[in-house]
Amino acid sequence: HTELIIFEPFVKSLVSNLSGQVSSKLNVKGKFSNPQINGDLNLLQAGLTVNYLKTPYIINDDVTVENSVIMIKDLVINDKFGNKATVNGSVDLKNPNNPDINASIKAKNFLALNTTAKDNPLYYGTAFATGTFTFKGPTDAMNINIKAATEEGTVFTIPLNGASTIGDNDFITYVAKDSTLTKENKADYFNGLTMEFELTVDQASVAWLQDSRQLYLMVCFWHMLARYRRC
Repeated sequence: HTELIIFEPFVKSLVSNLSGQVSSKLNVKGKFSNPQINGDLNLLQAGLTVNYLKTPYIINDDVTVENSVIMIKDLVINDKFGNKATVNGSVDLKNPNNPDINASIKAKNFLALNTTAKDNPLYYGTAFATGTFTFKGPTDAMNINIKAATEEGTVFTIPLNGASTIGDNDFITYVAKDSTLTKENKADYFNGLTMEFELTVDQASVAWLQDSRQLYLMVCFWHMLARYRRC
């Protein structure tokens, strides 16, 4: 068995905090910048955090690598609460500094967001969801499409004016009236990422809406269709 962390250089733009072990039968040839990898991987208590979402997951399953492409078929992943999701698709590692992903995740009551204002001041919080999540493209120009319904335990913050925030609390923040988040600032948080949401928010989910007068409104959504797109 090998410690999973040795693979972090190949996937660091996508995931971090690798832990656990991997049992592998791999044939690796070529240069580090353009490896030729073939074989099988058996993941044992493999832990990782998805960089975009800050969500930690555990995997105990097998994957196949064909010509430096990780082939994913019915891979089971677990969130830190024991909820499960199934992944199908591929991760192309021919350019290890910028992997190309084509994957779909089907989840039920799954931890789908775990961010703070420091990670993304445009929207942040904790979200549990049931639905389909797709990831397509290289990590520096990723498209994430989410069609899902929130579940109980979802709590998130949306600064209505997009203002930058200050303060010590990562969830409840204070806004300076003369402080604005420019388009250039936003790009720093997304780095080419495109996200599309088609989200049904249930009555058990809670949102904090923050306006320019530093007013916080707690809203319990009964049943609404919320759409958000960031290009």
